Amino acid sequence: MNAIELLKSDHEVVAGLFAEVEKTGEDKHPAIFQKIKAELDVHAHIEEKVFYPKLKADGNKELVDIVLEGVEEHHQVKMFLRELDALSTDSEKFEPKLTVLIEDVEHHVKEEEKEMFPLVKKQFDDATLEELGAEMEKEKAAFKDRMLPRPENKFATDRKSGLKQAAFFIAFASYVTITPTFGRSSVVLQYSEQRSAGSVPLQAFVCSCRFRFGQTRGYRQRSLPRRSPPLPA
Repeated sequence: MNAIELLKSDHEVVAGLFAEVEKTGEDKHPAIFQKIKAELDVHAHIEEKVFYPKLKADGNKELVDIVLEGVEEHHQVKMFLRELDALSTDSEKFEPKLTVLIEDVEHHVKEEEKEMFPLVKKQFDDATLEELGAEMEKEKAAFKDRMLPRPENKFATDRKSGLKQAAFFIAFASYVTITPTFGRSSVVLQYSEQRSAGSVPLQAFVCSCRFRFGQTRGYRQRSLPRRSPPLPA
């Protein structure tokens, strides 16, 4: 599948989702929007990562101008995607913004298929378009793979959330000592707590966690029973 065929196929998938919006009730729209967002995210990515740079590098001025306009339209579409994704499903702004998003995307698709693609066919040979298509398919697969949820991501996705998770782990402790060590992309927390009943120490608990971008290393723990001091005679 060459580059233009690939992009047109993406357009058809999104058009089908737009049709679903038109023929279903508003209660179904948030779920359909998530599918629309997923398709538009990957479509815009492969255009901006592979397709547009090639056109800007080797196309004539007319084609470059259309590409630059397409990039600006992408920015506007991304803005609506972010805003819609942040809205609650019962917000009164959801449906109007979804309508405007659909209109903007349809306008963008029309310009690409009626103006950009004919120029691309004239200025690039079949071999180049096939090569571009293969590169875009590869990038598309890689992008989708990066978007898949990872089991190790359930605890921490960045330093901030990692620290929050660490705080959650130790919230139950009565007396806690924390020793953080910061790295370029991770923070290691070693903390210990001593549980006691009155003045008699019963158990010490030591735990070490490593929180990295996008993942959390497993933690180890050691429970160290301590002998209670002899009771007075």
